[in-house]
Amino acid sequence: MAKVLSRWCVFLLAVFAISAQAQSISISELIDAGGDGTNSFDPGGRIVVDSVGNTYVEDRTNSRIFKITPSGDVSLVMDASGGGGGVLAGFLNLVLDSADNLYVAGRDSDNVFQITPSGVISVVIDSTGDTIGNSLEGPSAMMVDGSDNLYISGYDSDNVFKIAPPYAVGDITELIDSTGDAGNTLNSPGKLVLDSGGNLYVTGTISSNVFKISSVGVITEAMDNSTGLEKPGSIGIDNADNIYVAGFNSDNVFKITAAGVVSTILDSTGDGTNVFDTPYAMAVDGAGNVYVNGYVSDNVFKIDAAGVITVILDTALAGTTVDSPYAIVLDSNGSAYVSSLSVSKVFKITSAGVVSLLISSSGDGKGNSLGQAAGLALDSIGNIYVVGNTSNNAFIISYPPTVTGASYDVVNGVLIVTGTDLEAKTGADNDIDATRFSFTGETGTSYMLTDTANVEITNATTFTLTLSATDKAAVNILLDNNGSNAGDATAYNLVVADNFNTNVISGDSSDSSGNSIAVSGNVLPTIDSAVYDAGAGVLIVTATNLSAKTGGSNDIDASKLTFTGETAASYILTDSADVEITNATTFTLTLSPTDKAAVNLLLDNNGVNASDGTPYNLAVGDDFNAQIIGDDSSDNTGNVIAVSGVVAELTLPPGVEPLNIGNFRLTLEMGSSLGLDITGGTQPYRISLSDSSFADVQLDGVTVTFEPLKLGSFVLFLYDDDGQSDILFVTVVAEGSSAGVSGENEDSLSDFRDGITPDNGASFFPKGSFSVGEEIQIFSLIKPPLEHQGQQAGILIAVVYRALPDIVKLITAEGESVVFDETLQFFDELILTEVNEVNITRDIAVPVTRGDIGIYDVYVAYQLFSDGQIYVNSEPMVVEIYSLDADNWSGLPTLSPGVTADNGRSFFSDGSFTLGEMIEIYPIINPQPEHLGEQAEFVVTVIDRGIPGVEEMLTNDNQLVEDDQVVIVFDEVKLRERNIVDITRGKPITLTANELGTYEIYVGYRLLGEEQIYMNTTPIVVEVLE
Repeated sequence: MAKVLSRWCVFLLAVFAISAQAQSISISELIDAGGDGTNSFDPGGRIVVDSVGNTYVEDRTNSRIFKITPSGDVSLVMDASGGGGGVLAGFLNLVLDSADNLYVAGRDSDNVFQITPSGVISVVIDSTGDTIGNSLEGPSAMMVDGSDNLYISGYDSDNVFKIAPPYAVGDITELIDSTGDAGNTLNSPGKLVLDSGGNLYVTGTISSNVFKISSVGVITEAMDNSTGLEKPGSIGIDNADNIYVAGFNSDNVFKITAAGVVSTILDSTGDGTNVFDTPYAMAVDGAGNVYVNGYVSDNVFKIDAAGVITVILDTALAGTTVDSPYAIVLDSNGSAYVSSLSVSKVFKITSAGVVSLLISSSGDGKGNSLGQAAGLALDSIGNIYVVGNTSNNAFIISYPPTVTGASYDVVNGVLIVTGTDLEAKTGADNDIDATRFSFTGETGTSYMLTDTANVEITNATTFTLTLSATDKAAVNILLDNNGSNAGDATAYNLVVADNFNTNVISGDSSDSSGNSIAVSGNVLPTIDSAVYDAGAGVLIVTATNLSAKTGGSNDIDASKLTFTGETAASYILTDSADVEITNATTFTLTLSPTDKAAVNLLLDNNGVNASDGTPYNLAVGDDFNAQIIGDDSSDNTGNVIAVSGVVAELTLPPGVEPLNIGNFRLTLEMGSSLGLDITGGTQPYRISLSDSSFADVQLDGVTVTFEPLKLGSFVLFLYDDDGQSDILFVTVVAEGSSAGVSGENEDSLSDFRDGITPDNGASFFPKGSFSVGEEIQIFSLIKPPLEHQGQQAGILIAVVYRALPDIVKLITAEGESVVFDETLQFFDELILTEVNEVNITRDIAVPVTRGDIGIYDVYVAYQLFSDGQIYVNSEPMVVEIYSLDADNWSGLPTLSPGVTADNGRSFFSDGSFTLGEMIEIYPIINPQPEHLGEQAEFVVTVIDRGIPGVEEMLTNDNQLVEDDQVVIVFDEVKLRERNIVDITRGKPITLTANELGTYEIYVGYRLLGEEQIYMNTTPIVVEVLE
């Protein structure tokens, strides 16, 4: 079917220097038939965009101009009433100058208007033309040069005018009229173009020729119809000032060199295979590549600077119908954009020839269709604009800004981001919204910036953020390793939320994956020195560049620390708990009893050297600072330990074997002598005996020599300059005797405080837990004041069951417990010495029945017979009796339960609470890897240790329900690597009087729809007291 184009049907031809190569697009309708809501919109195809993103479209039917701001506000800026003394009518043309002033040509009203950015309208030329007899009729083509001179062709008056700013009377000059160059006429001037020398070229649509008007006004005919040109419809220019002219009726394209040489570069034969028919639009890039459409042949050709002809768009190449290609615009990357009028499509053709469909008749896909895709425009950042002539609307096709990667300097907190299609916004420090940036790093944890300042973009592909002190500190914890991965191998990623680039508010610009961060500046931690309190077992380490790790008690791996001391022997910590760092330069470790005992053997002297002169040293293995595992952070030498708190101790000299010696008990035979060395402490030393008649003891520097004088027992006290340091119970036996002092647990008095053995190791009790029927051996030391020593006293042992605190029982000399009824039952009688050993059980196991399950306070006291006064120790020993079958679950050994709101009054390491007190428990469930992402139900079970056979489950409103084989669901959640279970949900569990006791809380989960429950094997233990 033949296609007919009116001679008045013109197109928008513009070439903008932009950069647009994003992968995804966003389509938004800018204006529809409703116009501004009051004035309807019926477009004619013209559209332009100013430097700040305001869009102007013309309504040819109603002679109106609409403005759409970047935020989407639509307003009528001009109607048929015109303004500035003139009316507006007819086929409208639009052009902008460098100050964003809009010029509107009224084809039928024979005038041109200027509309300033603020909306002021004025007439710059009307039908009187230059006011000296040269009229303007039917203005069509307009263009503005670099000095904002405005050029206008009068299609019906056969002339061209130049209007110089400020467009006042006297600034209008007629450059050419119908007489042409006085030999060749100009008829119906159509298109205009300027070369770099200020020479103007104008096409004669009816006269089928092209004139050149030099910068000084000399007119020459550049080409005529003898070349085969008929009705020139398009004109363009390249960087070398070569002019290109397309013959609308002659189906050809010509090149006019700067020297005036004319040649045909394309004719109706096309590329020899594909014909070329009716060039309607043409665009030329700076390199001399010409893009021209065949409106009737339904294709687009490219002719490169060497003259090679290529079809770049047709139905076969597009994979979809191309019909009536209409407008062409180019970007600076060599991509061409073509509207296809009849099938309502816009195509993009890259410099490599890749064709993609940007929009079709479905429009934005939200019910706003596109009918007859006509005029096109590009803005300075690569957004494409298209007018729908029959759908009475216009669309923007945008490339949302994206983030492609970043580099981060942890020292300075500087983030340099690379991306695409970034846009600047009017104003300062407002292009990038820093609060929309989120960092993902170590353990997969994320952090969103809070108070880092917004910034400007550097260009369309990069910007720099300098993080605030708060944000820097948080981000540096996550980006803990140089390179692109965290210390735990988590890949770094930068996430941006929608509208992070504040000038782009249409479409979704969020970008959440694939944005790697290259981190630099992380410095390996080093150890400088340490101080160690041997008495408390506390090590304080000074260091540099320590880094915190997400989570609790995990910054410093205690098992990576090695101590070197006496005899140059070394010891690696085994079971001391990992700890948090206090800051980047220090951390504190409290050694476990096992580690403390071993370390104290090596660090046996106060100061920086061992007793044999070996310098102390602290070595750390690689990854001791758990957050930094990318490089080798081991530090083995030069880390001095300053030791304090080493008390003076009595030790056997090398090679000496006594008759019998325990931790604080020595057996000697009459007639023998024994020397003991003194180590540690602070000299000078001194000694004293509880009864000097038993032995002759000599102190010689650091050696104590014993010579027994009579059979019996006494106590030796060792003092250093800081006070009492060591104590030794000595028993003198007959010569030749091999028996030691009776006392089956003489090794158990290790610290001169109340103590209980044997701890079964399965309890949270730091002092002692025992199962039903287990033998309990308790040892206590009574150290009376000096004025009581030497007096006769009765030893009292009192036991209080915490659940029944008003009932006190006393342990008799036979090991039986009787209720205290105002009659004292002595456990033992003795003459008080400086230190008195009390063996509570005396080889008799305390009989315990199921009814005695619970928690007991054991107090040791003595009554002076001289005055009847009773003296009681203020801190009891605590014993728990519990059922061995209480732990009846299996499943998740990796759960990490924790308890907050410990009232600080209990021996419980997890939690003790009084009646009615709020219990806040936050277990963390680390599910099995194959369950990650699955929907699951949390279950919480509570067991009273006093009634181990009864299980209760916690409901989602914090009610305890007895388990009757029906699983009660506490919560439902999608499993992640770490799932926090808030048992109380801010509501207290109020326990009544009969709920005093000890409770085990188990937390687990089951996958939705399945029966299997995965439960923690180690419970959270809570004690409820009055």
